[in-house]
Amino acid sequence: MRLAALCLLLGFSLAAPVAAQDSITGLFDCVASPARTVKLGSPVTGLLADMQVRRGDPVEAGQPVARLESSVEEANVRLAETEADAGEAIAAQRQRLDVALATLERSRALLKSGSVTRSRIDELEAAVEITRLDLAGEERKAELAAQELVRQRAMLDRMTIHGPIAGVVTSIDTQVGEFVRQDSIIATIVQTDPLLVDAYLPTELWAGTKLGADVTVEIDRPEPVKLKGRIIVVDSVFDTASNTFGVRVELPNPGSTIPGGQRCRLDLGAG
Repeated sequence: MRLAALCLLLGFSLAAPVAAQDSITGLFDCVASPARTVKLGSPVTGLLADMQVRRGDPVEAGQPVARLESSVEEANVRLAETEADAGEAIAAQRQRLDVALATLERSRALLKSGSVTRSRIDELEAAVEITRLDLAGEERKAELAAQELVRQRAMLDRMTIHGPIAGVVTSIDTQVGEFVRQDSIIATIVQTDPLLVDAYLPTELWAGTKLGADVTVEIDRPEPVKLKGRIIVVDSVFDTASNTFGVRVELPNPGSTIPGGQRCRLDLGAG
């Protein structure tokens, strides 16, 4: 009798976790946060000359946000543009080469009649080679000048700070006229489409919680709404103190209509 009772007890204790894993239901507390928070800095130091956004403004990825004082860089670009305009010098050298080649050909034609000496032909051939070298030198100078222009334009572009993500400006951290260091924060931008929803679930649900599974998130503000999301992270390490594991849900938020940074409820059984 006691052996039968022990077997029955073991059967119940082994079956209970399986039932809990198969029944993934209920609401779990969660937090909906912005997908990214970027504290915008500068690759160079300088004086902040212009702030082109305000707190609360939406920004697109690549949109200019701020500009450092850049009068020196602008002057360097104009100088490099002048030096890179080598078309006339190259055209002149090509014309000299054409003349030298034509003179050499005419002289070679006269060599048989004795009207031109062999030494004169040698001089003309040397003049052609020198002219070719002069043309190659001008072309090399033009290439270097073009590369310098690219470099100066890149240095000027670095004076304009662009937003790396599409989002909303949540704070202006440096004011116009202040000096920007390489560790300064100019502005803070958050990306709220999508939102990232984090929750902690009992470890009994770990086996039944799958990447890519559809779930429902209930959010109260600005008004109560149920939204569909997708599990993108399932932690592989349990928290022993709470006997839970973390999950993250990607929640589409077109137009950023749902504010980030608010509590929510996660429904695993409604995906």
